[in-house]
Order: sequence, then C-alpha cells, then structure tokens
Amino acid sequence: MEVIDPRLALSGPLLPPAEPAGVPLVAVSVPFLPFLHFELILQAFLCCYCCCPPQYDPVVLCERTPCVLGDKKCTQAPSSISFHFLAVVSNMSAPRVLFRVSAARVVGDTLRFGLAGGRGRGHFSVQRSGRQTGTLLLVTPVKGPATLEAEVEMSELERNTLLGRYLTKVTLFVSPYMF
Repeated sequence: MEVIDPRLALSGPLLPPAEPAGVPLVAVSVPFLPFLHFELILQAFLCCYCCCPPQYDPVVLCERTPCVLGDKKCTQAPSSISFHFLAVVSNMSAPRVLFRVSAARVVGDTLRFGLAGGRGRGHFSVQRSGRQTGTLLLVTPVKGPATLEAEVEMSELERNTLLGRYLTKVTLFVSPYMF
C-alpha cells in the first residue's frame, strides 16, 4: 500500500490550498481498474477503485461472462454489478431517497428489489417505487465522517424461477460537516 496526498499529483483552482496539511489517502493496487471515480471529501480528491470479480467482463459495468451449461453457482451469480458513489453531509435528515434502480425492460413476470449486503445495515432500506423501479432510502441520520455501503439487488423472475440478478453497489461518503 502506498499513502498518497492527492494534491501532490493534481493542481488547479478547484483544489484547496496547501495549508493546512493534506489529508493522506490510501490507494490499494488492484489487478484491473475499469472504473475510477473522484469525490471531493475532506478537502481532497478521493480515488475510488472498483474492480470486477473473476468471470466478469468490464464494459460500462461488470457483466458476467456466459455460464457453462449446468453451472448452478455461475447462473445464480449476478448478471451485472454496477458501482455508484454519493457524498452527503453529516446528520442529513431521514428518511431520504438516495438512489433509484430500475429495469430498462422486463423479461420475466416479476421484479424483486432488496438489500443484498454492505457495511451500513440499519441505515438503509429498499422500497418499490414503481412497476420497474426500486428506491434506496437512508432511514436514519448518519454522523460523519463515515463511509457506508449498500448492495441493492434487483431479481428478475418468471413463475418464481430466477432469470437474472443485478447488483448495484452504492458507497455513501458522509462528510464530518453539516454543510
């Protein structure tokens, strides 16, 4: 691991002044970096590295490669994984809509939305907000600084048979400030 002060690598009018001392960030090397996203946190740019798991091809998001016939573990894995990053203020009022997940087209007869995991259980809820849309809600205020994660899963079914799972990983960066 390497500690990086992002102000050493970046310059320009949008960056904060050098005083007070920079906020060190930790960057972890990963084998493939298909997505790179910058958020302004604690007076610095935070680089978020997202890496597709094995058996996924990075396109606009991580898409699962075709499964071998009869490979149940593969067919039950998510068809795609997308990554999203949000920055919010400390103690933001709740409940509050953070993110919407929707299907462009529906192949099956049923869509199910739910939380699949993440660091932040108890802070999030998923509700259906339309025929093809689920909404990620922040249900309790969060005092910053904090980083919470939610994995929103959308499952497509036909007569209770799973046709596909789609995973959206949302990372919420909570500022230490209320402004």
